[in-house]
Amino acid sequence: MTVMVYFAAPGIAGEPVDLAGTLAAVAGVGWVGGMVLHFMLGALVLPIAYALGAYDRLRGYPWVRGLKFGLGLWLLAETILMPMVGAGAFHAGQAAGMAAFASLAGHLLYGGLLGGIAGTGAPAAALIRI
Repeated sequence: MTVMVYFAAPGIAGEPVDLAGTLAAVAGVGWVGGMVLHFMLGALVLPIAYALGAYDRLRGYPWVRGLKFGLGLWLLAETILMPMVGAGAFHAGQAAGMAAFASLAGHLLYGGLLGGIAGTGAPAAALIRI
């Protein structure tokens, strides 16, 4: 997701995106703190939420479950996070929807990979031992 934001999104959306800076501003930490926060969300928090809260509720092949999870993350980001940072819902004022499309592509890629990796067929509680 981070690679997509910093390298692919500027080409798709037409303008650079500083996700770490955005998260840093929202969380009140520096840029490095924003980057650490992004990695922690993507590598720990969201996979745990997927395994414990979404895996058993979503239907389909594991990668389809992951796509659905990614779509949900995108909807939350576009309706809550983007307005919080001044970008407007679905990047309202940016590049005629291309920024929202780039975000959708990234979230679907993340979700599909997460679902494919986590989709062992084991019950979700067994995926994470707490």
